[in-house]
Formats: sequence, structure tokens, C-alpha cells
Amino acid sequence: MLIQITSGRGPNECELAVGLFLSSLKSELGELEILAEEKGRYNGTFKSILVKISENTSLCGTIQCVFKSPYRPNHKRKNWFIGIKQIDEPNGSIYETAVGGIVYQTYRSGGKGGQHINKTESAVRAIHTATGLSAISQDERSQHLNKKIALERLQKMLTGIKDEIDLFSQHELNHNHNLLARGNPIRIYEGTAFKRTF
Repeated sequence: MLIQITSGRGPNECELAVGLFLSSLKSELGELEILAEEKGRYNGTFKSILVKISENTSLCGTIQCVFKSPYRPNHKRKNWFIGIKQIDEPNGSIYETAVGGIVYQTYRSGGKGGQHINKTESAVRAIHTATGLSAISQDERSQHLNKKIALERLQKMLTGIKDEIDLFSQHELNHNHNLLARGNPIRIYEGTAFKRTF
């Protein structure tokens, strides 16, 4: 399960709360993996973190953190809010470009080749089984070379899809910063020791 912990474009104190919540989450769940992070201004602070956790927990919503600002001692505000959002994992099969995920079909070439044309199955179609995408090559007289070219073309197509998915995922993560609702928290923590009170 992937979750994004975001400061919601809040001030440095919210970025600190993200770091404190991450430490608390590590203590609570044990095993988690940080996939991406956008560091905050101070050490141990984060604007946003993308985390993979093994447990399927209901952590989506707003977290309220109550502490005096360590950065602005005379600041009256003590309530800081961060957001937790579950992110859908991209379909891993799209990234699969190993030969095991590809089926090859051969057929007679209709291209150049002189006397060789239409006598052997030198043209090759490479099909990615997970997505159904395919690429062909009949450029060469050798089936082996056409297989190599078809595979290279197919890998370029898969890389293009991966880049589109990565771009969409980044837009979604950036958009989540603006969705933070301040109020109705699912958890409340107090102090920089981050003691959970609700």
C-alpha cells in the first residue's frame, strides 16, 4: 500500500510534523519503504513523502499536531495539520520488459530481400503479453536481426507508457498538496515528542 504524507503547502512547522509523523509511523508499523521525498527547509522536515507500507491500514485523512513552533518562538499558533492520502500503485506489468513477458511471431516478409523474399519467415512481431502492445520488423533479411529490432521498438513503446504513468503520478502527488482539509482529524498528536492523544 502506498501513502503520501504531505504538509499541504503549510509552513515549516507542518513540514516538521510530516517528519515527526514518519518517525511515529516507523515505530507503529515497523517496516516501511520511502519511495520518494521532498525535503523541507530544516533537517528532518519534509514537504511530502511517498511511503510503501506492508500493512493495509486506514490512514487517509488529516492529522492534527499540537506543539509550539520551534522556529518562531513568539508565534501564537499551536495547531498544525498534515494530510495522508492513499495512492494507487501503477500496474507493475507495464514495466515488465523482460524477454519472458514477450511473445514473438514470425511471418514472411513483404519487404526487400530479392530471391529471399516470401521464402522464409524472416519478419518478426514482438508482443508484450501484459499490455498487448506489439512492434514489428521486416527491415533485415535475418530473422535474428529483425527480432532484435522489434524488441528495441517494443521497449521504446513501453518506456513511453512508463514515462506517461510517471508524469501522471507526479501530477497526482502535487495535486494532493492542495487537498489538505484543516479540521476533523483522524489522529491528534501533542508536543514534538509526538504523543498520540486521539
